[in-house]
Amino acid sequence: VDAPDPLFDMSRHTNTITDVLSLDQQGLVGTCSLDKKIILWSQRTQRVKAVLRGHKRGVRGLHGMGDVLLSAGFECDAKTWDLVSLEPALTLRGHRAPITVARMMMAEPDCHRAVTVDESGEFRLWDVLVKNGFATGKFATTIHVFCVPCEKSLDRIMGLALPFEADCSIGNYSNIIACSSSLVHFQPEAKVAEFVAPTGMCYSEANGCLLTCIGEKEST
Repeated sequence: VDAPDPLFDMSRHTNTITDVLSLDQQGLVGTCSLDKKIILWSQRTQRVKAVLRGHKRGVRGLHGMGDVLLSAGFECDAKTWDLVSLEPALTLRGHRAPITVARMMMAEPDCHRAVTVDESGEFRLWDVLVKNGFATGKFATTIHVFCVPCEKSLDRIMGLALPFEADCSIGNYSNIIACSSSLVHFQPEAKVAEFVAPTGMCYSEANGCLLTCIGEKEST
């Protein structure tokens, strides 16, 4: 039996594809690659809608929320892109080691946040709201920096979850679950844009829950 034709002609990339992201709100699929390009494809026609260039090295991963696309590059920078105009928006510059994962935190008219983590274990929380509708060539503002030292490659944070659990979120700031060889659960402190790690944590094999204790509160 002959193999079916591929839906997307990934030959438009000239190197290894590192991530694929479905952008259902815009009817797009995004792919990124070591060839430094981000390609946006129409979900309906499978045709290329845009090729986004701006990273100096390969692009490691993608994440989207609302009309904002977030990309992490191997050159220690992340970038945001406007999915309406298909133009670059902000550069997230400040990490001194390659970024391993980047995630959008919130998408509201007056609040856009992003979280990035690099290979050293440094977390950065960013304000990525584009003001006045024009931001080409501008840099995002760092709101907060915190760190979980990574001494071994297995300790590198390669996954982030921002579940916006009501009991662990403050305003527009979600709690953060970071994944490496272990799980670390950060909770935002009230009234300040700071995140604190749990003072204690254990895993319950009986019910499959991760139990963490932060201050005087306990959460799962």
